[in-house]
Amino acid sequence: MRYSRNIDHFFVSQPEDVGPWRTATGTPTGLLSIGTDVFGLGSSQGDRRVDILRVGRQPPEWDDDEDNARACAAMGLRYQGRPPMAEDASVNQSMLMQAYVNSRYAISFSNRMDRQSYTHRTREYVTFRWLDALAAGAVVAGVAPRCDMAAEFFWPGALLELDGIDRASGLATIAGACRSWTPDIPARNYREALLRLDWRWRFKAIADYFGLSAPKLDRQLDEIRRRTAAPLGVA
Repeated sequence: MRYSRNIDHFFVSQPEDVGPWRTATGTPTGLLSIGTDVFGLGSSQGDRRVDILRVGRQPPEWDDDEDNARACAAMGLRYQGRPPMAEDASVNQSMLMQAYVNSRYAISFSNRMDRQSYTHRTREYVTFRWLDALAAGAVVAGVAPRCDMAAEFFWPGALLELDGIDRASGLATIAGACRSWTPDIPARNYREALLRLDWRWRFKAIADYFGLSAPKLDRQLDEIRRRTAAPLGVA
């Protein structure tokens, strides 16, 4: 903010920050929300071998993968713990997205449910694993953060809201949802993610602001429009 006189426009990634930044800097400020590569790495695949996928930070009740697997097996649920990681960032992201593609539900809980030292103590926020899961067609099961990103960018059916962090209760809710799960669910999530969460819409906003021509980007956005215009299940 000290050097805002040298900047003629700010873009910020969280809806809640637009007003405060505009007020504090006296500079026009717009939203470029966080996103994910839905077009490149997302999927509407209907054949999913995993019922519950665990990725990243979890509350203590959900943190032990071996214990989670035993509890899921007792309820007839197929569980996958932390996916393997690769040193190369691109390879790692591809592996992570494939794990989401193979899963019906991915568990995630707002940072208000688990006070880790590296999370914000008062402000809730969406992280990239929520967006990646949805891009891959999975439903996010857990407790959603109370923030504008979740309210404005997620759609009905994107989230399976659990009562809290109690694992037994959560597994019962997910088991019930699995009984009525259909391949239309990942198809709908993939379509909505293409329309709302893909990075290319953010890049287009930047290009338009600067009056830049971006033919490759425009072709990819045209393909996104084509895919989302088709009936569910038709690529």
